[in-house]
Amino acid sequence: MTNLRTAWTRLALAAVLATAASGAALANSIAVPNGNAQPGNPCGAGNTNSHRYSQNCGALVTITAADTTSAYVQDNSPAAEQNYRARMYVNLQKLTMSDGDKFDLFAAYDGADPTPPAAAGNAVIRLEVTQAGGIKQLIAHMRTEGGGDIDNSASPAELVPGYRDIEINWSSGNPGKLDLFLDGYACDGVDHRAHGASQAAAGTAACTSLSGDNHNERVNVVRWGAVAGLEGSTFGSFKMDDFGSQRSGKVGPAFPFTDNPTSSANNFKAITGLYAAGVTSGNTVTTYGGANSIIRSQMAVFMVRSKHGSDFTPPAASGFFTDLPGDFTNPFIDQMRVDGITNGCASSPNRYCPGGTVSRRQMAVFLLKAEHGGTYVPPPCSTATFLDVACGDQFADYIYQLKNEGVTLGSTACGAGSRYCPNDSVTRAQMALFIVRTFACPNGASDDSTLVPTNRCMPAPIDGPTN
Repeated sequence: MTNLRTAWTRLALAAVLATAASGAALANSIAVPNGNAQPGNPCGAGNTNSHRYSQNCGALVTITAADTTSAYVQDNSPAAEQNYRARMYVNLQKLTMSDGDKFDLFAAYDGADPTPPAAAGNAVIRLEVTQAGGIKQLIAHMRTEGGGDIDNSASPAELVPGYRDIEINWSSGNPGKLDLFLDGYACDGVDHRAHGASQAAAGTAACTSLSGDNHNERVNVVRWGAVAGLEGSTFGSFKMDDFGSQRSGKVGPAFPFTDNPTSSANNFKAITGLYAAGVTSGNTVTTYGGANSIIRSQMAVFMVRSKHGSDFTPPAASGFFTDLPGDFTNPFIDQMRVDGITNGCASSPNRYCPGGTVSRRQMAVFLLKAEHGGTYVPPPCSTATFLDVACGDQFADYIYQLKNEGVTLGSTACGAGSRYCPNDSVTRAQMALFIVRTFACPNGASDDSTLVPTNRCMPAPIDGPTN
């Protein structure tokens, strides 16, 4: 069992569909792979179950109110394992729970290989999702000798909306252990570390570590989905993807883009964070295209998803703009108009110019109106601090407000001194950074303690532990 990812992918294609005693199918279900990729969000052709983790390509678990029947996928590959490491991506954003609700998202059992949905012995490892104070939380459980249970319920891990990277490292022994890693390290779902040289040292510790005597426990069967313990007041759906497991050593994150610039700390965090939040799917299945200039149709998708949340689906385009590109960006472009972010690039007839690039001066208007609303008017410019933006410039008020909010410090790309480079095109990498700064995702700094993560909050990247 050196690595179960290949075996898992085969097994995942046969989802467990629980049935009632009468033989009728129950409402709860799991579809693997979740083959409902949206336009512009293609699933990986070679491995539709685990290629992309925010592309609607993995497992989709659907839960109906009042139905407490399990719906899960079963992995039969483990065999009397004394060490077990597993990693998965989970997005619970569309699952509605009441405070006190709970269910097992993942469980590893010590029993003989059963025929689902038969019992699989004792749960050696459990990952339980619960809700308290309106916030979804993750509690890790480890079975000890004699049937005892230890967990982190006193300090559960907070599951910030969006895709979360969950990895566990379990070993039997006296003492045995269960380490939980969430988004690589920080258990509140927000990355508190700077990406860079210190990452290796910071990532060696689990955010939750359970220890106890479990020397006779073994892992034989693994299940994930809505595995057990569902409450009748839980309903909706959630997504799981890119499951991987092995005997030891970290499975590690599946970085979404082969061209993600890990050498550029800020761009890396912003691009990976936007992807994990579902704001962008890249410009191809495996690349983000950070060096490319962002075009206006792409900008519309970025702005609308950042403003309304990644699960927002705008209504069909009204036909106001006469030059829409005829693809999945059409409703996003029209929503920009509805939100008051833009009136387009020309009138008589009304046009949006979807293929045009976005300049840094235009970007300032887009960002601030998306953040504050279409009627927003920034304070007037009183002191010009950029050499290339005078207070009389028609975009000056927006540019200096963007600076005042800490979204930009300017640019040196167009000359020496303090400049903004208002006519330069914005790259996709720069746009990711501007969006993350505009929508103020908590980052662990002392002045962020009062911020509450929302659908607009862009999670920090999944770096993964190094042990």
